[in-house]
Amino acid sequence: MQQRDLSNSIDLCKMKEVNLSGGNLTMNLIFGLVLVFIFIFTPFSRGLFFETEFYIIHIFIFILFCIWSARSIVTKNTPSVKYFLVFLIPLSFLLSIFVAESPQGAIDNFLRWMNYACFFIILVSLLDNERYRHMLPYIFSGMGVLLAIFALLAYYKLVDYRDAVLIDHLGNQRFTSVFQYGNTYAAVIGSFWLFNLSKLTDRENKVWQVIFFSFPLALFALNLMHTYSRGALLVFASVWMITLLCMPLSRQISFVFHSFLSTFGGLVLFRGLSIYSPITTLILMILFIILSSVFGILYMRYGWKLQKLDKWRLSRFYFMGVAVILAVLLFLDMKNEGFVYKQLPVSFQERVKDISLETYSVQGRSLFMDDALKISSENPILGVGGEGWRILFTHVQEVPYWSNETHNGYLEILLSTGWLGMSLFVGVFGYLFFQLIVQLRSSSKQESTLVVGTLSALLMLFLHSAIDFNFSYGTVWFVIMVLFAMGITTKNKKEKIEKTILIRSVLSLLTLAVAISGVYSLRMYSAENTFSSIQKGQVTESKVKALIDKNPYSVRYQEIAIDVYLQLYQQTKKASYMELAKGSLNRMIELEPRNARVMFNAGIFHYKLGDFEQATIYFDKVLEYDHFNTGYYENIIKMKNDMMQNTYQLDKEKAEIYANSLTNDFKLLNEWHERMKAYSFEINERNFHIPVGARVPVAQTKFFFKHFEEVIPLLQGVEGGDPNLMTQAQAMLAVSYMMIGEKEKSKKVYENMMKQVPNFKEYYNSYLELAKS
Repeated sequence: MQQRDLSNSIDLCKMKEVNLSGGNLTMNLIFGLVLVFIFIFTPFSRGLFFETEFYIIHIFIFILFCIWSARSIVTKNTPSVKYFLVFLIPLSFLLSIFVAESPQGAIDNFLRWMNYACFFIILVSLLDNERYRHMLPYIFSGMGVLLAIFALLAYYKLVDYRDAVLIDHLGNQRFTSVFQYGNTYAAVIGSFWLFNLSKLTDRENKVWQVIFFSFPLALFALNLMHTYSRGALLVFASVWMITLLCMPLSRQISFVFHSFLSTFGGLVLFRGLSIYSPITTLILMILFIILSSVFGILYMRYGWKLQKLDKWRLSRFYFMGVAVILAVLLFLDMKNEGFVYKQLPVSFQERVKDISLETYSVQGRSLFMDDALKISSENPILGVGGEGWRILFTHVQEVPYWSNETHNGYLEILLSTGWLGMSLFVGVFGYLFFQLIVQLRSSSKQESTLVVGTLSALLMLFLHSAIDFNFSYGTVWFVIMVLFAMGITTKNKKEKIEKTILIRSVLSLLTLAVAISGVYSLRMYSAENTFSSIQKGQVTESKVKALIDKNPYSVRYQEIAIDVYLQLYQQTKKASYMELAKGSLNRMIELEPRNARVMFNAGIFHYKLGDFEQATIYFDKVLEYDHFNTGYYENIIKMKNDMMQNTYQLDKEKAEIYANSLTNDFKLLNEWHERMKAYSFEINERNFHIPVGARVPVAQTKFFFKHFEEVIPLLQGVEGGDPNLMTQAQAMLAVSYMMIGEKEKSKKVYENMMKQVPNFKEYYNSYLELAKS
């Protein structure tokens, strides 16, 4: 009887295990499908560069993580605790919020990194399953194919996607695909190319696997070349050589041959893209697919005969030596426009010619680095928060370049999180790279090709990010997380968390943090939807209040609130609306007190209220924070001139203060203009110049205070601009000549203007009366 009961109990336990296992499989399938969907389809939201398109992804992944975490606690299985180290990076972004120049930017960056960490942890846990590990390389490569085909379709105008192909300053059509930026797309597509090349060195591939990894090679090569990204090509060549050293000679033969064939195919397709029809291009692509597949199958069948070459001394370095020699010869050929250079398409030759240390591409990045380090020195420990560069680069720049990005992913991390965050970033990813190397040394031959592929793809992305802002794209980080998960989980082990209270506690705290992050993401997503409806003209007081309640950290939203409350005040004259407007203004200033645009808007607000003293304080800060903005100088000088004229009759002392203030602004404008001209190279992306609209108000101020000798040099040669302003300028010039006794010059200006402007006499008499008063 007891034996029967025991037997029944055992059977019941087995049934529960089977049911639990079936439930786990179902949940894993759901998790896997959601992650695959996010990985493959979210890149088409502009590479997840903009926060407005990322909030909904945050919500999905945070919900997914909470469900996964609850299931992990119940089933008592979790990935190794070492993988949870990735959450140290969002922690550093969280700390930076307290010192951030832009709280909104810091919060957005924190949410992004919580998102990446959650995605990574869930993926690592799924890859405990051998079936998912086996499928992931094909999903990964398939995404690369989608991006490459999409760029080609955009080139032929078969899909409508803004800036998927951009025209550069040389007239080249640069592929940017979903990223709308050629250099980042080049780094991403280069990583897919390297991954596939590495996978083809596996002699245990089946025929269909050889065909699968072979067919996009020429397509990847074409896309990389058509980005015209010189930096990406140089990084690709460097990583290619490193990858070569990670393989024995027998595998290097496959790697080199497929590299040569796909490069040749890419060049042929590159040349033919603008000549041949899409059908002919497709036929050429199929031809290269066949050639690459045939070689891959031959290598698969007979590659084992090459294994004896691996025993040769230093055999791993043979191809490397040849590659270095060829690289030197190629460099000399390009420099001297030799045989190989002449075989390149003309558009590519122009890009090669354009390579120089004197180009803006190189000099600009050098300037960004210098200025980023200046900013970093202000708060070296915790940084200045996400988006800090956007606000502060105008404070320190010595040249009028314009860039909302540092063009260096590591500088961006340093600025956002300080040396503390940078240390954690290097430590975490350094550890993950170390894990990859451990896997490479200990994995089987078949697994080693996967690890080499992930390592080479990661190096492509990480090295190129030192010269561009790839890290600003959410898609790039999803690619990176997939690569790490794929490379380090070939021998992953589960840990029983019921035995470790610490791990369970950590997981519970993380779940709480993720849940709170999800609530913030939901509020910001909802606020963005409200903002969109307001932009469409659906403006109501209740919507504005809801907008601010959902997300009180956005300067954009505070600006909207100020405009709406001022409009309501003008319509109703209710003092409460003015108080609400002032409250939003103060909140905006508190959020980003060193943002030049915020200070400018604050100055205009007080100027319109007639609070000239406070307006002047804010306007002075504007020019302190952004000394290369021509528009700011022009508008501020005009408004200070207006302040001077409005107070001249009532309080000449105050009027003189405003006059001196705008004169100092004009001096500052001239000083920075002279400093800009003193540079040995010309970078003026901001079109910084001394505008007529600033010179005339300064001249008016001088005229008011009877400094006629100073008026004349300001107005000589003034032309263009607003006709009324020009007429006033010439009237002041004619009167100034008259007042200093230069009557002939005054007469000449007067007669010339009377021919052009019939009522010029009225302007002249008005200024003459003012001069004599």
